[in-house]
Amino acid sequence: MDDCTRRYEAWLADPRVNRFLETRWQPQTGQAILEFVRQAIASDSGHLLAIVELSSGRHIGNIKIGAINQRHLSADVSYFIGEVDCWGKGYGSEAVGLAVRLAFEELGLFRLQAGVYSSNVASIRVLARNGFVQEGCWRQALVTQESMRDDHLWFGLMRDEWARLSQQGPRHGPGDGPSDGQ
Repeated sequence: MDDCTRRYEAWLADPRVNRFLETRWQPQTGQAILEFVRQAIASDSGHLLAIVELSSGRHIGNIKIGAINQRHLSADVSYFIGEVDCWGKGYGSEAVGLAVRLAFEELGLFRLQAGVYSSNVASIRVLARNGFVQEGCWRQALVTQESMRDDHLWFGLMRDEWARLSQQGPRHGPGDGPSDGQ
């Protein structure tokens, strides 16, 4: 709850940051953010985690695993880097890599998936660096900030694929930008 600051609220109001976030369609108040985080903490069907810059200890974004489908052992992954000065430094790729490891090693999930706007090139790179494969495209399913239509791309990663890739070492690096898996 300590991370629910005015800075967090400012991220969600910044059109550069919220460009690919579905939360952009409603005003995000401090109270709404607190309620979202409270519900996420209380939920047993997901994990909301802060992305923290290690060198400064600064909260720079969030990543979520969930909702988790216990029957199918699958979950969505969504993420964003709210601090614009942290874009392009590999934080998104590293956070997704750590979340994938958590999902497969600790939570015992079989599959993860993420949906992205086709124009969100940074998020597509983040997913590719972590072994996600494009599985589908919902043509013209999303509306952009500019009221244009965009494809909704779906990516997936299975535990056995990740296990093979993880033996090759990390693939994350610079080039991340505003990202959201949803």
